[in-house]
Amino acid sequence: MRWLWRIGAGVVLAVLLIVGLQRWIDYSEQRDAPVPASTGRLLEPKPDLAADGRGVLPGFRGVTESFYVVGDQDALPSDCTPVLVIVSGGTITISVHPPEVDAPGPIVWPKLGIVLPAPAVVDLTPSERSSLLAIWSALAPSSGVRVSMIASSDGVFRTGERELLLRWIR
Repeated sequence: MRWLWRIGAGVVLAVLLIVGLQRWIDYSEQRDAPVPASTGRLLEPKPDLAADGRGVLPGFRGVTESFYVVGDQDALPSDCTPVLVIVSGGTITISVHPPEVDAPGPIVWPKLGIVLPAPAVVDLTPSERSSLLAIWSALAPSSGVRVSMIASSDGVFRTGERELLLRWIR
């Protein structure tokens, strides 16, 4: 009967060794597998605002009803005013100043233009994306930014990118 216990213990030990070796082989194959090339998708943006990225925003009074985002200033509709430009590195400059308003109370612009330093949001650096988020959050109405408020020319946003960026504001 003693020999039966030894055979059983040997079988259990052999099974455990086989399972352990199989897991070790699977892990080493997974570790040595080539990393797939970039899919060109915007994953999670990192909030990294350039030091002077928000410098222009405190001078703005008012809010906007909608944002129009383009990669080329010539693609902006003519009714966009004011127009803000995000230059390389994330600095925000004013391209078209807002009209002067002497009336008291809040100023509401129907459509604010934003010109990106790249043709698509996926090509922006973290500082440039942070500047875009700073514009959206600073110049949106008190109800906050909604996806329906953000329009763009073709190819600026890919599917789901607006929602992904807006998650950083909410």
